[in-house]
Amino acid sequence: MTTIADIAKLLGTDSKGAGRRLAALGYLVTCSRCGGSGHFSQCQQYGTMCFGCRGKGKTLPRLTKKIAAEAKARQDAGELAGYFAANRARAAAKGQLEAAMADLDATFRATVVETALLAEKDTRWGNYVWCGSPVQRASALLFSLREAGFQWTMQVQFHGADPVAALAGIRECADMMRAVDAAAAPLVDGWIAAMHADAAEHNARTPEEQWKAEQVRRNCGR
Repeated sequence: MTTIADIAKLLGTDSKGAGRRLAALGYLVTCSRCGGSGHFSQCQQYGTMCFGCRGKGKTLPRLTKKIAAEAKARQDAGELAGYFAANRARAAAKGQLEAAMADLDATFRATVVETALLAEKDTRWGNYVWCGSPVQRASALLFSLREAGFQWTMQVQFHGADPVAALAGIRECADMMRAVDAAAAPLVDGWIAAMHADAAEHNARTPEEQWKAEQVRRNCGR
């Protein structure tokens, strides 16, 4: 009987690599456990993922000496060139993820909106000019884009997502972040002035007047 270890030795790789190379060469059959759907029984941790094919719907066939010899001949003939090139691209992208995330985080911290928020953190606390303002919405969007970048890295690290797609996604988040900041930046000075004016007006009131103004604002949905 031919084993995956035998084919791995023949192809010059390990068992996992041999399985991937066989799949790349098309040595796949429909999973007999799930019938190709990728789903089988339900469990709390993995949902309905079929463990026979790990949700892919395809598995390796019964391995034979003929398949081993064919795979070796096809590998020697260069049929796996595209597979090897894709592997190199994934490895290169994976090596750039950390730098891309550092750039995304630095872009976030350097935005005009984020810089203004940090500088005005005491003034904007509980300030109604801040709540629901375009600048506040831009801030939330910038934060969401940074979190989306982190999610890309998590998908690669824990779920085997494609590093090439992840790298492109992180860079796209950085580009979108710059675009959002560029659109919101002209509003920042006006927002700060309005927020300070609102705070000054509020502080000039007596405690009773402040309480009444607070009730009016809440009733008006401000």
